[in-house]
Amino acid sequence: GQAFYDARARFMVETDQGLTKTYNALKDPNNHESEVAELRRLTEAMDRAVLDAYGWTDLEVPPYCPTTPAERAAHKAFEDEVIDRLYVLNAERAREEERLGLGKKKKPAKKSAGKKAKSDDDGGQTSLL
Repeated sequence: GQAFYDARARFMVETDQGLTKTYNALKDPNNHESEVAELRRLTEAMDRAVLDAYGWTDLEVPPYCPTTPAERAAHKAFEDEVIDRLYVLNAERAREEERLGLGKKKKPAKKSAGKKAKSDDDGGQTSLL
């Protein structure tokens, strides 16, 4: 991640452009600048690292900027598979949290009727008694 961040920052400074133009360059299949190709490679490496962190070593990272119909289809299939797996993982975690009693909304504390604020002898602050 840091290597990508640093390379992207250098590229933006050298080309005097912001994030939008930088990402437009990354997604432009007609852009063959070596710096852009390196940023794409670093993006794919980050994708690989994230997949590995999830234990999804069976997924192949497609090219960041698909240029052929086959690459575009692989990219779409990759996105769909990752989303499906994240959905399943989220459902599993929600079931586990429910089993452990986590994430339940606490009922708000009831206000006691008839209790008045009473002054303390410590500078006029009030507390409920």
